[in-house]
Amino acid sequence: CGCEIKLGHDVTSCQLCEESKRSNFMPSKPIPPLKHLFEGFVPTCELLEAYLLTKDENDVICTVASSLLRDYCECGETETQEDHSSESPFSSCDLCPNGDPIQYPEKRIGIENFPFETCQQLEEATNLLVKNESDQCELLQKIGPHCGCPVEPGGCQVCPDGGPMAFPEKKAKFLAGSFGGIVPTCELIDSFMKSMPSDSSTCQLIRESSGFCGCAPISEDHCLICLDETPPAEYSDREIPTMLLNQIGFDDLPFPITCELGLAFQYQTPAESRRCDRAIARRDICGCNNGEYKYFAGDTKRKRAILAWTPRVVAIFSFIGGLAVIRDVICDDKRRKNLYNQIMLCMACFDLVSAVAWSLSTLPNPTDDIFPTYGERGNKWTCKLQGWMFQFGMTSIFFNLSLCLYYTLVIAFQWRGRRLHRIKPFMFAVPIVLGVGIAFAGLPYYSSVLYGCHLAAPPLVESRLPGIILFIMPIFCVIIIVTLSMMFLYYRVRKQARSSRKWRFSFRARKFEYPNQPLSYTSSAKTTLSPGLSLKNVESSEKSGTPVAENTTERTTSFQRDHQDASQSNNKKQKKAKKPTASKLEHEVFWQSIFYVSAFYISWPMVAYVYYDGEGHPMAFWMVLFIITPMQGFLNAGIYFRPRLKRMATLRARRRQNPVGDGTLPNTTSRHGIFKNLLQASFLRFMC
Repeated sequence: CGCEIKLGHDVTSCQLCEESKRSNFMPSKPIPPLKHLFEGFVPTCELLEAYLLTKDENDVICTVASSLLRDYCECGETETQEDHSSESPFSSCDLCPNGDPIQYPEKRIGIENFPFETCQQLEEATNLLVKNESDQCELLQKIGPHCGCPVEPGGCQVCPDGGPMAFPEKKAKFLAGSFGGIVPTCELIDSFMKSMPSDSSTCQLIRESSGFCGCAPISEDHCLICLDETPPAEYSDREIPTMLLNQIGFDDLPFPITCELGLAFQYQTPAESRRCDRAIARRDICGCNNGEYKYFAGDTKRKRAILAWTPRVVAIFSFIGGLAVIRDVICDDKRRKNLYNQIMLCMACFDLVSAVAWSLSTLPNPTDDIFPTYGERGNKWTCKLQGWMFQFGMTSIFFNLSLCLYYTLVIAFQWRGRRLHRIKPFMFAVPIVLGVGIAFAGLPYYSSVLYGCHLAAPPLVESRLPGIILFIMPIFCVIIIVTLSMMFLYYRVRKQARSSRKWRFSFRARKFEYPNQPLSYTSSAKTTLSPGLSLKNVESSEKSGTPVAENTTERTTSFQRDHQDASQSNNKKQKKAKKPTASKLEHEVFWQSIFYVSAFYISWPMVAYVYYDGEGHPMAFWMVLFIITPMQGFLNAGIYFRPRLKRMATLRARRRQNPVGDGTLPNTTSRHGIFKNLLQASFLRFMC
């Protein structure tokens, strides 16, 4: 009648026919199936159009009427006479595909705002308004089993066991998009699914979510996403992020997953499955665990703060240790030219990079990541930068291989001078090439690992393969090679020590038998290593090419003392002070190899273990991990300064035994001398 239509500000009126498609519109054509909407009288297309103008275009009645009545009221393009002559006569659609009448005409459809309340009204509308073999006809025939249409055997059922549903009238809002804007009930979904084969992907997906309609669980040992908690009702309509769904195992879903539906999947999911583990890891999204994300057993904000700051504090010690080694090498001309110190210098430089990465902790983590962490302030690019620094710092483990090779060649095979100089480029080029290559190869895979950014493992990412190739394999290869090399080195040193013991025993026996003969040195001990084996001996002999052994004066003094021990057997104190040289040699090399290999065993195997099994550990486990793993630089510095500190301790012990000086040791027992030696040998000298 021309009255003004008043709707909401953001509401668009429903239109049956667009302005450009009204040329053949038939306003006076009656629509009998809709008489229940107009108090019993039959509306026309024009009256229905006026009625729809008062409705929102997103209402169910607008969707259904537009879909079924546009063709009936001739809403379409202008057609020529030839088009009318070639058009086939109207063939009506039957609600039951085989043309049989429905068995439950008075059964309610149960769809809110649906223009047809009963199955009989739906059947009349289908016969009058819908063309056969059209998309609308196919859709309505899938609802036919709800009204009693026969079903072909082998069809899909919502409940996997074929049992009844506990909530048949429950409305599935998440399927409104799949039903043309209509919100179906569980009973209507079951009728709709009976026309689909049971092995289709859609059937499998609906069955996995059948807990939504109250179907029986797969077993008593099914997944419990919220564990023993009851999820809050206010989270029911919250939509789960697509990225999280993909990581859990749901790809290319035809409809959005809300928390109510997501929690329904647990009843058809085994408790020991990976999908269940991933869902439990982020159960906070749907309100479980009071809506707080719990990681590394940090169930409170304070614990998460401690876990974030612990590696930062420990990384400071590694940073200081690396700086101490660097300064000790570059401030001394002899050490700068020494191969051993050059290897330690490179190792310390990469330890500094690792220390900086650990000191950043969770700061570079992306703020928009689906796994939130304490103190995150970064984005995708800051995360990749920290991951690259972690991986680039791992180059130090390859320089540990170079150091291992250096020890083996110098001590076990007596390499010196030119022979070491020939392989020197390989000792530096190979670790750098491997470290840089692995660091850049991991750029596409760096993401949040909760304590920072590196190569993540499930459930954070889908596959472990990048982490295994770029992280786990290099660590275990280095550990195996270093361990075998140290075992071989200890075997060679022990073998040489036994030869030395045998020669010394025969020499002492000869001196007992001929005590008045002068002392002499035979060449049969030329392969014997010195009892004073240390890094200083190796460094000083590297350029000269001489074997690691004592000088002639020290050897002669040792033989004279052996002779005095034999002739003065009543001096118990002097006997106790002189231990067998071979035993001291075995003991020193053994413990040097133990300390050397321990730097790997302390830091890296535990990280590799966490990569495979990072769930279910107490907070104490993570605290230990975040203390020992960032300490690599500090441990390497301890290995570097250990021989020097040990010599200082030996010197102090001798000074206590000779407080005045007997001519064999320098008289440096004054306060000034002790303080000077302590200051030179301590870390303070290298950090001032």
